[in-house]
Amino acid sequence: MPALLRSASFRITAIALAVLGSYTSANAQTAAPDVSSSSTSNKPVTEQIVDSLTKLAGGPHAGYRANHAKGVVTIGEFVPAPSAASITKAAHLQRTASKVTVRFSNASGVPNIPDANGNGFPKGMAIRFDLPKGVSTDVVVISTNGFPVSTPEDFLSFLKAI
Repeated sequence: MPALLRSASFRITAIALAVLGSYTSANAQTAAPDVSSSSTSNKPVTEQIVDSLTKLAGGPHAGYRANHAKGVVTIGEFVPAPSAASITKAAHLQRTASKVTVRFSNASGVPNIPDANGNGFPKGMAIRFDLPKGVSTDVVVISTNGFPVSTPEDFLSFLKAI
């Protein structure tokens, strides 16, 4: 597999730098929610996680994501190795080339966090492969070997402990 990855080609044909923000919380103009109160226990775990991330980032920051708020976007073309199609059924590896949008980001919901700030780790990368008929495939990664917990509930507990 490493040879396959080494022979794959990313040709970045255009670069668009942007600080993206696709998440806007419902209470973007109000104070950050108190995730330690029992009032959040009726919310789904995923919503409690977003609320916790928002609070940790000193937010909400209107117009920005709750996590990985600061990012850089590039667009380009991904060309898989010729042998890729023989070892997988993944649609983006069956084609000769796919248009890609790649977003590199810092962790945290702080939109202006300096890149070298320790609170901006782990770094993130998301790749969207555009396929025929409006279909896409996403690959989302972070710059750590593993994740600190294995369930959303444990992640919420982890965030509350912070």
